[in-house]
Amino acid sequence: MSLRQKLLLLFALTVCAAVAVVAWILLVNVRQVFEQRDQQETALFVSQFQREFQQRSAEVAASVGRIAASDRVRAMAFEIVQSGDASPYVNEAQTLAQEAELDFLEIVDPDQRIVSSAQWPARFGYYEPLAGSDQPTFLKTEDLPDGSSALGTFAVRAVGHTEANLRAVHVLGGKRLDKSFLADLPAAPGMQVALYRNADHAPGAQYPHPGADFGANFGAGFAVFDPKRLISASGETPYASRYQSLIDSALRSGQDARSILYLTSRREDSVNATAIPLKSDKGDVLAVLIVSISRNGMVEAQQYIRSLAY
Repeated sequence: MSLRQKLLLLFALTVCAAVAVVAWILLVNVRQVFEQRDQQETALFVSQFQREFQQRSAEVAASVGRIAASDRVRAMAFEIVQSGDASPYVNEAQTLAQEAELDFLEIVDPDQRIVSSAQWPARFGYYEPLAGSDQPTFLKTEDLPDGSSALGTFAVRAVGHTEANLRAVHVLGGKRLDKSFLADLPAAPGMQVALYRNADHAPGAQYPHPGADFGANFGAGFAVFDPKRLISASGETPYASRYQSLIDSALRSGQDARSILYLTSRREDSVNATAIPLKSDKGDVLAVLIVSISRNGMVEAQQYIRSLAY
């Protein structure tokens, strides 16, 4: 090989190496910029979600408080406490729930027995523990007559007595957290929001508490991931099964979990996803909020850089 050929080869290798290094640096920088943007948008959305959630909680608390303070309900509570006969008020909750625009409403006597239930009238006389009565509002899974259950924001208020007096008649009311709530959230372009509702917390059908030995308990009665439980504002979430590992991580740890998920074999369909557990007043994870941002813009930018390099 002549000197000229060696110089040409050296020059060509030098140019190729320089282009490759510059392209690699650009690719890394582009990825960092997009990931930082995704984190900022996710953090902004989570703060907006918290504000919306707090607003809905405040609305529920105010509605339940107005019901408990009304003359109508105070008179009813007085009659129940004095006579011990709650049968005349079996259908009262349905009317009160419609007037207050609540999805769930139950009137509970001093023995924590249901006097009237708007969502399930046949539960008259059933025991209803006043979980969360020491909290302004709380998350709760509510059983429904068709055998299903729903997640909601609830509040409990005593009628004519202090909150700590469990011998009083109580009003328990709430609103659903479902796809209509997700539709009201201000999601950014390219962002998808979904909600995974955990198993119904029936005995032997729930995830262990955070910190428990998941490996020893999984398969021994704990809930199995169900893609149909992952809902978005439009209904069921496409490629829901791809979110299983991320959701399982949030359910096990009780902490936020983040991951890049490949929904299909195409890189353009990958998402930067964050799972945020939503807990009851006892610390049980009742649901997981999923915020996923498409990586399509980043992939297209990287492909453009590679084309220029080539």
